[in-house]
Amino acid sequence: MGVRSIGSKHRLRGAVILALLVAVVVITGTMLVPSAGARAGLAASTPRCPASSLSFVFVLETGASGKRFDTLALRNRGRTCHLWGYPGVAMLNSRGGLLRLNVNRRSRSEEPSRQVVLAPGHRAYFLLIFEDGGFCPGHSASAYGLQTYPPGSTRSLRLHRPRFEVCTSQIPAVGPVRATAP
Repeated sequence: MGVRSIGSKHRLRGAVILALLVAVVVITGTMLVPSAGARAGLAASTPRCPASSLSFVFVLETGASGKRFDTLALRNRGRTCHLWGYPGVAMLNSRGGLLRLNVNRRSRSEEPSRQVVLAPGHRAYFLLIFEDGGFCPGHSASAYGLQTYPPGSTRSLRLHRPRFEVCTSQIPAVGPVRATAP
């Protein structure tokens, strides 16, 4: 009987320890993963990111069948802030002037806008889609960089790139800022 009571004590102690561990994980998990309401409150309490605290960076180029998909980002160099909506985008000629080529927003049904909260050093990503100039001879222009207006800003940022060809008979499109790369 003494052996059984020792075994019972160990089982009880093990059950208590397991219950405490589960409680710690549950409590810690809810403290580390804020609720949707808390995340919304954080976004509402952060200021909009001013262009002066952002840098414009190229992330990745992909493509297929003449379409180019450039993943671009706005990196926060300041305090925690937020972005929401679509950046304005223009392509630059060899002298840094704007190419006469409109860039439209992708439709909201394709890609709805969401608020992105950026901690210092973090990025908000967006996609620029255009037809490669090599697929429309006689209707292309050489671009040497991009200019963007972050959402809600009247100050532009520039990104110089090696020359690329863009089809002028097809209208490029830009997506809204996102928290993750497309």
